[in-house]
Amino acid sequence: MEDRISNLPDAVLCHILSFLPTKQSIVTSILSKRWKALWRSVPALHFEESLMDNNNDIETHARFVQSVYAFTLSRDMDQPFRRFHLVSRSFLCNPVNVIAWVSAALQRRVENLCLSLTPLTKMVLPSALFSCKTLVVLKLIGGLNRNPFPLDFKSVDLPLLTTLHLQSFILERRDMAELLRGSPNLEYLFVGHMYFSGPEARFERLPKLLRATIAFGHVPLEVVNNVQFLRIDWVL
Repeated sequence: MEDRISNLPDAVLCHILSFLPTKQSIVTSILSKRWKALWRSVPALHFEESLMDNNNDIETHARFVQSVYAFTLSRDMDQPFRRFHLVSRSFLCNPVNVIAWVSAALQRRVENLCLSLTPLTKMVLPSALFSCKTLVVLKLIGGLNRNPFPLDFKSVDLPLLTTLHLQSFILERRDMAELLRGSPNLEYLFVGHMYFSGPEARFERLPKLLRATIAFGHVPLEVVNNVQFLRIDWVL
């Protein structure tokens, strides 16, 4: 029987593999010589580690860290990342490693970045993240800092950002205002279980915002008063 899938162009096969977790896309290398190195050109990396995976076992977590370094830092610098997703629910997650991986993704002109981390992971993300000229989607979920999460608001410049998803951490009001102000082309905003601290800040209307979802959080009405679709989930 003819192998029609393997006869597809490399670009098409890489696009298909980009929807798989990186660990699964690597497994395809055993299929044939044609597939052996194909995963190295996949423009999306997706790493996921949960408490169920390792039960905080040091050895297993160390292997996870080594694999992320191997597949992130060994990539061709001229080959961009379309997506970089990192999910780690291990209490052993080291902020130094996460910062190195995010920096590598930024250097490779990442377009879609998602970080979902354990609440015990405390860090300050690199300021370059908030001046990334290629970023289209940014998702920050859970536990980036149990104290107010600091942003270098002087460097917030995200001209291509259309989707911003913020969930489960604390942020200064003025930093939230500057983050939105530095994303002039934002079309979709999700704010879930967010806690804001510090004095009141001036929020500006987002002219291109089309949709907003506020889930157990507070966003000033001037930010969302012109959206076409607004969803608010709140329990009194």
